[in-house]
Amino acid sequence: MRTDIESTPLVNMIQKLRCMPENQLADIIQMHIGVPDFGPPDQVVKAAMQAISTEDCYQYPPIQGSARLRGMICAKYSQDYGVSVIPSQVMIANGAKQCLFQIMMALLKPLDEVLIVGPAWSSFSRQVLLAGGVPVMITAGPETGFKISPQALDDAISDKTRLVIMCFPNNPTGAVLDQAEINAYADVIARYSQLYLISDEVYEYFRFDQNPTSFITCESIRQQLILVNGFSKSFGISGWRIGYAIAPTPVIDASVRVQSLVSGGVCEVMQIAACEALEVGTGHIESAIERYQERADIVREAFLAVEGVVIYPSQATYFMVLGIQPFLEGQGLDAPATADVVAEYLLEENKVAVIGTDGFGLPGCLRLSLCLDNTLIKEGCRRIIDGLASFTPASTESNSSATVVRRITQEKRAS
Repeated sequence: MRTDIESTPLVNMIQKLRCMPENQLADIIQMHIGVPDFGPPDQVVKAAMQAISTEDCYQYPPIQGSARLRGMICAKYSQDYGVSVIPSQVMIANGAKQCLFQIMMALLKPLDEVLIVGPAWSSFSRQVLLAGGVPVMITAGPETGFKISPQALDDAISDKTRLVIMCFPNNPTGAVLDQAEINAYADVIARYSQLYLISDEVYEYFRFDQNPTSFITCESIRQQLILVNGFSKSFGISGWRIGYAIAPTPVIDASVRVQSLVSGGVCEVMQIAACEALEVGTGHIESAIERYQERADIVREAFLAVEGVVIYPSQATYFMVLGIQPFLEGQGLDAPATADVVAEYLLEENKVAVIGTDGFGLPGCLRLSLCLDNTLIKEGCRRIIDGLASFTPASTESNSSATVVRRITQEKRAS
């Protein structure tokens, strides 16, 4: 049995909560998980219900995905970004997570390095390990808006680097890229013909400025770009498990072969629902963004006067990050070693679930979800503040992090 693969802190938290008796779980304010607080548009639900009674949906679906859905995804990118995508460049899978894993399985050879631009979703590094690769994280701090410089990216690439992974809008920080920044990163990637860039764009529509950007507009790297997206976030159907990847046809073909050995095609009912979602569009997200901005303001107001807490502004998604490094360096209750320990303490003692971001490449911070109503957000913040009061923060005068910290998350590079 392999012992080198660990669950992420988020999965551990979810499992812990699911094992709680219902009467205890009811007392927990769940600010740990990013599930949109809206469901799918009515038309999407009706399309799924109607599809269930259709005989064609009883059979094995095409492994790569239905021709209709892949064609509609091509049309989406033509309409949104003015680019040409053909159906052979599209793969449908059981969520964006499966797309990511299959792509890594298809492309990585043992000990290939994968450069993860952080802070980043903690599953990336574990998927790399499962696929036999070596995750290498390069992380930017708040001084640069949680975005590395193009030069730092260039410096981090070696002859062992096979993949670069980016996620913007970013989980956990809510950082976004403008078109000039996208172009600058693309210029770096284009210099290395052996590289593929995986761009995780599942929070595409959750920018507060409502001005989505995408690496797919960079013609110079179209043969190196693997774009991953899905329907869970934008349409409130995270439990329906449907995502997609856009990549050069040979990459898609290899990934589909992996999928043929893992799960086969995605449930046809869900694919029909996804088609309807693309027909309906994303007009419903505007009101959701307004709610998340309002809740972000509530969080900022709650923590503004709390000594030792740094509030990092978010430009997208439904997450916020709080810096709590002084509490890790201070006194009280044996001073917690990591933010993950603080998160465990807050769950046990204050009945509020949040996530420490150590596994995201962002030590000393907590990630809060804004997918709760305003009353619960306020109460959750109150409980976090009460919990932090158990610790005595160190002086906050020097509370800063290095602009760029390069960390090897597996083994040191072979010389």
